Amino acid sequence: MKKLDKSFIYLILGIIFTLPLFYTNSDSTKFVRPTNERYNGALNYCTDLQSSIKFIDSVSFVGSDKFDTLTYVNSASEFIKERFYHGTANYTFSENWIANMLGKYVWSHFYAIVVPGDILKRNKGLCSQQTMVFMELLKSKNIDSRKVGITAQDGNGHFLCEVYYANSWHVYDVNLEPNWHKVQHAHESMDYYLQNKDTLYTVYEGKISNSEFKDLLQDVKYGVPNEFPAKKMRLFHTVTKCFTYALPLFFFLNSIIYFKRRARKKLDHPTTSA
Repeated sequence: MKKLDKSFIYLILGIIFTLPLFYTNSDSTKFVRPTNERYNGALNYCTDLQSSIKFIDSVSFVGSDKFDTLTYVNSASEFIKERFYHGTANYTFSENWIANMLGKYVWSHFYAIVVPGDILKRNKGLCSQQTMVFMELLKSKNIDSRKVGITAQDGNGHFLCEVYYANSWHVYDVNLEPNWHKVQHAHESMDYYLQNKDTLYTVYEGKISNSEFKDLLQDVKYGVPNEFPAKKMRLFHTVTKCFTYALPLFFFLNSIIYFKRRARKKLDHPTTSA
């Protein structure tokens, strides 16, 4: 049996690992405009951090050239509320087939996007995803923030954050969009609200039941200021995404190398006919 040429094998492997990049993804989930969220499809053009920052700047500096931290934080918060509706933003097969396959068949977290720039390519995001984009926008203006995780006894949780300005921490929830107009002391620290739980129940009325929220507040954990909340998963997504492009390139280059080697051998050792 004739041995397969290595250049041919590498060529086939290169083609195989290139195919996912051209796979046409279809979202079978029919979009239903949320009625209880402030989603605004007009902001869908903001598909990266640069365009998002530019938009927030345009509404933050109206009538003044002076940067105001509170104004920017509130503008960024309103932007996230209108830019996304609640839902999971996952990598498609063509974007990152490694994360996609592992997410579907091993652990769903593997393909839930954590890279802020990639989340912005979607119209939807979970509480953690929307908050990570919000925190990244604040980071671009050197505004300190930290994640706040609250978890119930059954394992269900919620993800929000605190922002530092005016010499103290202030809680923001861009996903559940609590109604802060219902209380006199809006956006105080989580510690403040833990001492005044009734206040939080008021702003979350209609978003989550009091009993459910009370259960979540039994376990509150704070992240390190300015530390990205999902460093390991971001590294995983970055590395696997690089591999999706590096693998076909590796095999195509090896195919060329072995093809040239074979051609050189034929020139060095020409076949003589009898």
